[in-house]
Amino acid sequence: AQAALGAAVSGATYIKVGLYGCTTPDQGIDVMRAVVRAVKEHNPDALVVASGYADAHRIGCVNPLAVPDIAARSGADAAMLDTAVKDGTRLFDHVPPDVCAEFVRLAHASGRLAALAGSVRHDDLGELTRIGTDIVGVRGAVCEGGDRNAGRIQPHLVAAFRAEMDRHDRERTAGLPAAR
Repeated sequence: AQAALGAAVSGATYIKVGLYGCTTPDQGIDVMRAVVRAVKEHNPDALVVASGYADAHRIGCVNPLAVPDIAARSGADAAMLDTAVKDGTRLFDHVPPDVCAEFVRLAHASGRLAALAGSVRHDDLGELTRIGTDIVGVRGAVCEGGDRNAGRIQPHLVAAFRAEMDRHDRERTAGLPAAR
């Protein structure tokens, strides 16, 4: 909670908190309630994201499908799935698209935003858009040379990534029946 508050005081408006080390939903709820309280008392408009791990089985953390409920019960604004171990494996290597779709459905059913990340590439954007992801987290895909550690974020890569997301969203929207 103190680290999240420090980020908020420093001007961050999106505060992502990984549930690393939380082995039960109750532990995750306790952590996130403290974070939400600290951040929202400083900046009620800050977006607090409870982040679980698609590769939770590798690190002994809470089940990924418990994260939307943790976010909802703690008052967080969004639920996210990311990868914990940064070894080149990707979100869909650990959690198939149908499980990611269930994660998004659960987040939306609880009134939360749904965020997905984990070595996301351009060719993942169609699937991520199709399942209704609100936020796509990227780093390596928009860094110089694709290097998330040493490469600098490149504005033209961010713009290209965003344009691709928007294209998929337009295609998906065009395929939906008109709202009545």
